[in-house]
Amino acid sequence: TSSAISSFEHAISLVPKFAAPYMNIAAIYISEDKNDKALEQYNALLRVDPDNLEALIASASLLERNSRDTEAFDRYAKAKYTNKPAGYMALAAYYVRKNDFRHGIDTLKELLARDQKLIEARDELAAIYVKKNSIKEAEAEYKKIISLTPDSPFGHNRLATLYAKAGDYAKAIAELNESLKIKPEQPEIISALADIHIKKNDFKGAEDIAQQAIITKPKNGFGYHLMGDILSKQKKYEKALQYYEKAEKMSRNNFLSPIAAGNIYLLQGKTTKAIEAYKRAEKANHRYPSVYFYQGIVFERMGEKNRAIERYRKSLSLNPEYVPAINNLAYLYSERQERLDEASRLAQRAKNLVPKDGAITDTMGWVYYKKGDYTKALTLLKEAASLLPDEPTIRYHLGLAYIKNGMKDEARKEFEGALKMASNFPEAEEAKKILKGLNL
Repeated sequence: TSSAISSFEHAISLVPKFAAPYMNIAAIYISEDKNDKALEQYNALLRVDPDNLEALIASASLLERNSRDTEAFDRYAKAKYTNKPAGYMALAAYYVRKNDFRHGIDTLKELLARDQKLIEARDELAAIYVKKNSIKEAEAEYKKIISLTPDSPFGHNRLATLYAKAGDYAKAIAELNESLKIKPEQPEIISALADIHIKKNDFKGAEDIAQQAIITKPKNGFGYHLMGDILSKQKKYEKALQYYEKAEKMSRNNFLSPIAAGNIYLLQGKTTKAIEAYKRAEKANHRYPSVYFYQGIVFERMGEKNRAIERYRKSLSLNPEYVPAINNLAYLYSERQERLDEASRLAQRAKNLVPKDGAITDTMGWVYYKKGDYTKALTLLKEAASLLPDEPTIRYHLGLAYIKNGMKDEARKEFEGALKMASNFPEAEEAKKILKGLNL
């Protein structure tokens, strides 16, 4: 990376206002968790080009991820005042992440007052209404999109998703069919149509859709992969594997089918076959972060923790914001009682990206527990348990945190609750031993 940075710095010396080298150096530093150095690059670019929208948004995002919200807001506000739609939308998205829906809506309405045909902005406005559960307002925005773009399937697809979420499957199916009339070759919409039939417990209807896709394009792997997905959801794993194998053979660039097959093997405990499948996926697309993430999971299961860490880090080198890999890496470090400061930074990054995720909150709490900060650990683990109340490992972690805070009665309740949920979760035997000691 040092040679790459030197090359980019040379490019900057030649053309100081050329944004790409600054952004590339910043990306390298972010991948190495050197966030302050990344911020220096964004700031250097902004000194020579104060209205550079890409740098404003990227630096705002970095500041936000590091809990520097006042500075982040300032950058997002400056992005808006460049008067470019992306600036408005970045600020609106920030408001939404902070659950300030009113200001998010106001920002997007201000943008749409300038240009009502900005479909992306209208789509984001509808999404906020969905988050607020304001279904009628969201429906109106999607219908406006349909009226503005009658030859596009986009509005129909969005409206179908809204109806499906509301449980109105008949309307959802009608919208998806309208979408397919406009553009028949939409694999993701055909998949969505099958999913709605599955939600209705109409597996036969879903299989008919997949079979039709196979008949329509027998040399295309899509229909076979879709059939594999439908069979897998019915736990018909051996038949699903046959269809994934057929789909994989249709294209050497098909990496999704071997991933799906690997997931089945992982579920079955066939770790060698799972790794083989994920390696085939890697060969088909070595730039897809998930192929390394899943390999990491298998290596963890096999007890090869160093190889798991290497795979998770590889995944993050391709996408520094890939939350599952961030979370697993942080948790693995904490379990091994090593690199706890890095584990803490990783957990905080994941928490910033997905603040209401119980598993991520548990990881963050567990990291603080391992660092000996039992007060902060207790706060986070209580939050995690409220987000995922039926997860026994989280209840076990919370019980340990209560013990460290001298709250044995509360700890007893958590261990008892965890064991009632499941008698065979990974920490069950240890929970039984601790509970026995507390009851003496």
